[in-house]
Amino acid sequence: MSLGFSETLTDVFSRIPQFKLIERGQLQKIIREQKFQNSNYIDTISAVKTGKILGVQKVLLGSCQISKDYLLVNMRIVNVETGEVYPMENVPIVKPKDSVLFLQKEICLEILKEFNIQAKAEDRQEINLVTSTSTKSFHAYEFLNKGIELYNNRQYEDAIHMFDVALKFDAKYGKAYYRRGLTKIATEQYEGAAKDFSKTNNYLKKDTLYQLMSSAFYKQGEYKKAYDYIKKASKINPGSTSIKNSLTTLEGISLINNKLKTGDSANKPKYETIYEFNNGKAKVLRNHKFGYIDTSNIVVIPLIFDEIADFNKGLAAARIGNKWGYISDNGKFVIEPIYDNVETFANWGKAWVSIKDKWGLIDLSGGIIIPVEYIKQSRVISQGGFEQYGCGLFKLGKNKDILGLSQVYGLFNYSGQLILPIIYDDIDLSINDEDQKYPFFNVSFDSKWGVVNKNNVIIVPFKYENRDCIGQFVNGYASVKVNEKWGFVNQNGIEKVEPKYERIVDMSPPGVFEGKIRGKWGLLDSNSKQIIPFLYDRLENINNHFWVVHKDNFCGLFDSTGQQLIPIIYDKIEQLKQQYWAVKKSKFWGIIDSKGTVICDFTFDKMGSEINSYVIWENGELNFVVVKGGKKYYINKNCKCIYDCK
Repeated sequence: MSLGFSETLTDVFSRIPQFKLIERGQLQKIIREQKFQNSNYIDTISAVKTGKILGVQKVLLGSCQISKDYLLVNMRIVNVETGEVYPMENVPIVKPKDSVLFLQKEICLEILKEFNIQAKAEDRQEINLVTSTSTKSFHAYEFLNKGIELYNNRQYEDAIHMFDVALKFDAKYGKAYYRRGLTKIATEQYEGAAKDFSKTNNYLKKDTLYQLMSSAFYKQGEYKKAYDYIKKASKINPGSTSIKNSLTTLEGISLINNKLKTGDSANKPKYETIYEFNNGKAKVLRNHKFGYIDTSNIVVIPLIFDEIADFNKGLAAARIGNKWGYISDNGKFVIEPIYDNVETFANWGKAWVSIKDKWGLIDLSGGIIIPVEYIKQSRVISQGGFEQYGCGLFKLGKNKDILGLSQVYGLFNYSGQLILPIIYDDIDLSINDEDQKYPFFNVSFDSKWGVVNKNNVIIVPFKYENRDCIGQFVNGYASVKVNEKWGFVNQNGIEKVEPKYERIVDMSPPGVFEGKIRGKWGLLDSNSKQIIPFLYDRLENINNHFWVVHKDNFCGLFDSTGQQLIPIIYDKIEQLKQQYWAVKKSKFWGIIDSKGTVICDFTFDKMGSEINSYVIWENGELNFVVVKGGKKYYINKNCKCIYDCK
């Protein structure tokens, strides 16, 4: 569901011209390079620094939580210039899960409003097309998302099955046809892909549709149809670089062998298929054999191979009969064809090869980096730019018994060094995805889970039921679950906070935890000493030093020592700056300091998040932004108007 939510928002804002989307990979690359943090979320400081590097003014952060049959969506804005954080109006939003498409439409309109963009008719049409009118079937949407996840994991056949199911629930679901078409291209079902693209029911813009149709026919070898469609795309969007490149390629093929012409046999192509030209060469197929030609139609690699993959690092995987090896650009084998299966050489100069379903890793000379004797997981941990720099770990295994009914696993690095011995039932790599310096691994041994470090020293004993029972160490503590109750363990494996809480969250400063017990929240330290009693419906952390507590629709304020600063009698509390707090009571706002003293009486209509503005500095003095009687003006800490008083 969260994947679908993210996918939809990305889809929508790629269609609205005022927005420029930045790829998530680019964002994560900056975060890693700047070493802003060690987790998957972006905190305020990271958002400000990242925003400045990317040249943006505001950063929108959000989360989507699913509980039973409900979705909770929360969002906030970080002002890159000032570092201020304020929530969006009308959020958080809680709606039934099956109304997700209408909820996504609502969120899109809220974002436009937040960025002061008036939604035009065409913008609303694009939003509706991707969200509320894309399908009326929640099940179709659900299976579409499952298919997208499988596609991202390269499980293409399973993905196609999920898209088929989605279309059974809604036979007019344009996005499902589009996604199934992309997946069929990945599995070389080009004719089927073209048919799917033609059924996208206005989900795609015409130039994009024609470009996809052209690509499908091009890969199928039907260059006349490919050329006709790319010409249509070019008429609609003549400025598109990708359309221009495709048009140039197809016109080049036309010049080489007149393949775009129809008519007598003299104009029939010499090759059954000519693939895309790259660096002056194109792969060709004739009589079920592959080779390469140059732009002058001269054969530069003879057509003797049963299959050839793309070149990378100067080598291409090639198959003769049932065996694979690697050839150079002159068509000669540099690595002899002795393997049953191979993968293309990665940018860091190594490739996976297999013999009888056992895998190993070789270098560009064919030298063995990891022996060909392991079960290779399809998923490896990629750290710090794995494909570019070769920084990463591989989870490899061997059969535990002679029948191969179960396996044990270990970890290798890209240099072939064994990091964890091959003795574990399973290794959870997801927890290490982003930070290559994270020194721990959650592993399973004899069906119980624990934690070891990179030297294979046991940090947390093997006593937990499954991988979800141990979290990642943050600030020296990791969450653990026993009998559906949560606690915290330190890096010596000691349960410093007994697992007896329904939920528990580690906070800053280190060693402070929010816990929930018998439906109520409180605050405790690493010795399980209660800081804030477990009496409250919700806790809200402010800058790691204050907690707004909520109870029976009222709220108050505690500090990190457990001292109550503001009594629990107010409707809303927000920090303005330093020791000053905006407090709402009976529809009106006032200002209270951290000692609970009322600084400005409750006479203002709006403050803080309700006007997305908190404080300004004027001549070294701290001033507050308020609204009263429909007028916005500024007061000092003595409650006197000092600016825009008229």
